[in-house]
Amino acid sequence: MNLIFEKRFRNGFNDIVDFCKNNRALIIIFFLSTFLFLYQHFEILSWDFSAYVINAKYLFYNGNYFEVLRPPLVPFLLGIFLIVGNIGEYFYIIFVSLLFLYSSVKLSDHLYDKYWHRYNFKKNEVRFLFFLLSCNPFLIYFGVLEGSELLALSFLELFLVFWLKNKFSAYYLGLAVLTRYNYLAFLPLVFINRDYKKVLKNLLLFVVIVSPWLIYNYLSWGNYFTSIVESYNHNILLRENIAWPFSFKDILYATNILIPFALLGLVYSIVNAFKRQEIKYTLIFLAIAIFTIFDYYNTPFKISRYLFNLSLPMAYFSMVFLLNFTKNIISKKKLFFIIFLFWLLITSFIVIWEYNNRFSDNMYKEAANVIIDKDLLNCSIRSNHWVPVNYYTSNTYSLWMSPQEAIANNEIVLIFKDYQNFSLDNTFIIDETNSFILFSRANLTNQNCNRKFVYGRPDTNSICGVISERFEKLKLKNVVEKVCFLFNKK
Repeated sequence: MNLIFEKRFRNGFNDIVDFCKNNRALIIIFFLSTFLFLYQHFEILSWDFSAYVINAKYLFYNGNYFEVLRPPLVPFLLGIFLIVGNIGEYFYIIFVSLLFLYSSVKLSDHLYDKYWHRYNFKKNEVRFLFFLLSCNPFLIYFGVLEGSELLALSFLELFLVFWLKNKFSAYYLGLAVLTRYNYLAFLPLVFINRDYKKVLKNLLLFVVIVSPWLIYNYLSWGNYFTSIVESYNHNILLRENIAWPFSFKDILYATNILIPFALLGLVYSIVNAFKRQEIKYTLIFLAIAIFTIFDYYNTPFKISRYLFNLSLPMAYFSMVFLLNFTKNIISKKKLFFIIFLFWLLITSFIVIWEYNNRFSDNMYKEAANVIIDKDLLNCSIRSNHWVPVNYYTSNTYSLWMSPQEAIANNEIVLIFKDYQNFSLDNTFIIDETNSFILFSRANLTNQNCNRKFVYGRPDTNSICGVISERFEKLKLKNVVEKVCFLFNKK
């Protein structure tokens, strides 16, 4: 048995070495993009990434704060890597970057085998170009900034590869959904198959992947869909009255340097799709682009990173352009060099520009250090920026009530100065900087303060109520609600 394992390990290692030798340019881009991911995380700790780390500590290391609205896969993976401490966050980023490389190569190879082999390009050259185009500046900046975008896109690419090959694919879609819930929108693709047995088996695979999380939801909060509904309630329903307008600027930002190439590639694909029997691929990647923009349009808070999945169709249609319009104009070596140099300059500029224009998390570290220095780690602290502070202190919670109510409850209040609706009357200022104020009632100490507590409940009171409300226009609200309560407690 040991000899068999050793032989397989040696063969696998040799395969990796051979792959690296035959794809040197691709590996260079991989290392450069991974370096940018790691550097960005070293400089910036985002709100969502903080939340995923906190959830991971709750699930694996007896943490005391859990956001129910977060999908589970990122915290689960982080929980595994955090066994070596906070450096595990960087191992997680390397893992995601490797998975993205793997998924991009698999998708590129499939497209090459199907029809890109017709052009005067080798497979390793197509891999390089496709991965380079995928790693556009928008993807580099938002890929791992919040923790989940690049991981979900990687699973989507693997799902597409196996789905296009008419193989069992839904387990990858299940993993994508467990990373970001909006990937549920791709579930109808499972039904596009003439073999109904394969459809049923794919659905079963999808259920097998997502069911442990659904069961956990039921056992913990009384409804199988608590986390999904909580996410929908938080990101959609509660923000409908404060919706941001649709921004073409965000579209341009997401498509960035690829937009002229992708548009020309799209036009070429549409004109020649039937002639070359490539209509299936054109429709699939065009549908991904349309859905991504539609999802962004229907989200009240229209944040540019919600357009992240545009990176995939942009890379595809840009490849179509390069393969068709450059073969007779410029030599491949010059083409690769120009594209690589252009990518390096533009990507580095955008990443540095975005970093310089983004708030730093130094104020959170500074606030956390004050809390530690004042020996307040056992006290309950309320803040308007609770998640990134909780990342450092594990005792900071949402300021969902007024500061005065928190003070009356013997809690400490940490206000960052972008929050204006508060008064310091009859309070004691523990510490104040240009960024924040830490205050409490007079004579409050770490002995008589309200203690920190374990928080891990949903904010939505009736999950079945939220679900059934979506069917009110169809006159099915009461029916859906009754059916929901047959299988759930709330």
